[in-house]
Amino acid sequence: MYLNMSGLSICSYNSHGSGVVRFEFITKLFDNHDIVLVQKHWLRESELHKFHDNMNFINVCGSFGMNDNILLS
Repeated sequence: MYLNMSGLSICSYNSHGSGVVRFEFITKLFDNHDIVLVQKHWLRESELHKFHDNMNFINVCGSFGMNDNILLS
């Protein structure tokens, strides 16, 4: 989904809960968008740094449905 209001471009990306965050693809979304919202990335709060590690030009904030007490198989 794309939204453009007065020059501000926002994109929403659903990574489908694959457990694999496609940082290269998300980086390309920033070529044409000011804000990129990423859903269903399946990262724990303690793993949020992976966004900044792979895309150091962004600021990251998040809300998590999973926590470090949950073990994934």
